[in-house]
Amino acid sequence: MNKTLKTVKTELEWLEKEYKTSSNFKSHKNLERLQYLVSYNRKKILLMLEFIFMPMEQAMMVHLSYTIKFKNKEDKTEEFSFADVSKGKVLPIINPDDIKRISDAISYEVLDGKIKSTLSPLTQALTFTEVIKRNINTIIDYGKIIQKSL
Repeated sequence: MNKTLKTVKTELEWLEKEYKTSSNFKSHKNLERLQYLVSYNRKKILLMLEFIFMPMEQAMMVHLSYTIKFKNKEDKTEEFSFADVSKGKVLPIINPDDIKRISDAISYEVLDGKIKSTLSPLTQALTFTEVIKRNINTIIDYGKIIQKSL
């Protein structure tokens, strides 16, 4: 695990303690992924937070997905990515001030014919973990909102 993902793991220790979260790490050729799974509401809602480090781009990204489990129906999944903010997509789980912080942290440029982040992955990781910490209640509650709407 690289230094950036180790920092994410340290920054989110509170999440594992407070929400009975499990985590795992996977490394691939072009990325490293640290994943947190939060199961709540009698295990009917599964929230997955993925922190993805991309060494070639020297960048971090975060994906969130909700899986709502049903007894007699097919499971429903809804996904969000912090990258969608740069495309103008609104994330209902994040407050507007933090959307701006995410947008500022996602910036790329072309150097020597390769796409690179303009911010260090560590700066991005710290920004993203802070946003999650500030919005965790809304993030958790959104799964319940999805469940009620189905």
